[in-house]
Amino acid sequence: ADDPGPSRNRSAAATMDALPPGIAPPGYAFVDLAPAINRPLDAANVVFGDKIGTLAMVPGGTQRFLGIDYEIRGMVALGMPARHSNKPTISAPVSVPAPRFGAVHLLAGACCMLQNMAGLLHVPYGYFHIAYADGGHARVPIVYGRDIMEAWTDAGDSLPARIAWIEAGPRPDIIQRARLRLYALRLENPHPQREVGSIAFEASDAAWSGPMILAATLETSDMATAGSTAAH
Repeated sequence: ADDPGPSRNRSAAATMDALPPGIAPPGYAFVDLAPAINRPLDAANVVFGDKIGTLAMVPGGTQRFLGIDYEIRGMVALGMPARHSNKPTISAPVSVPAPRFGAVHLLAGACCMLQNMAGLLHVPYGYFHIAYADGGHARVPIVYGRDIMEAWTDAGDSLPARIAWIEAGPRPDIIQRARLRLYALRLENPHPQREVGSIAFEASDAAWSGPMILAATLETSDMATAGSTAAH
C-alpha cells in the first residue's frame, strides 16, 4: 500500500514554533516560509476582515497531501492591491534550500471569489515569483480555476484545480455554510538550470484576489545533474 505520510493528529491550534522541523523525502526540499508568514492558521484572513477563510482545522507540521509532503507552520496571506487591506500584495522574499529546482509544490487556498465570474475562470489569481542569482526574474501565474478556487463557487472534481484538504463539515460562521479547502499546485520553474536566490508570492489585481500560501516544497531530484551539465 502507498505510504500514508506523517500523522495528521496535530492541530493548527498548537503553537507552530513548538513543532520540530520536518525532513523532506529524497528529491524534495521544504521551503522555510517564516520570513513571509503573516497569519497563524486560526486567524481571520480575508479581504473583508471577517472570519471567512479561518483554517483552524488544518493540521500543522509535516503533512502529506496527494502524495506530496509539506511543512505547515502558518500562512502567507495576500490581498489585491486596490483593496488597501491589512494584507500585503507581495510577500517578503524567502530564501530557498536548494539553488536549483525543477518545480514547486504549493499548498494554497483562496479567501475570496473573483467578481464578474463569466470569463474569469482562467485568469491569474496570484503569482509565484522567482529571483535568480544572476539578477533575472520569473513571474509564474497561479490561475483561477486551473490551480486554485474558493469554497463558495468550487464545482469540485469538474475543475482542474486539485483539492488537497477539505473540512469534515460546514461551520455556521462561514458564508453559505461552505466547507473550506486547500489545493495542491505544481508550478514549473521556467529556468531550472539557473541558480535561484529567493522566491516570493503575489496577489493579482483582480477583485477579490486573496491567495493563502501555507507551504512550499521544491522538486530537486534532477537538479544536481542539471547543474553539472550546465557548468560544462
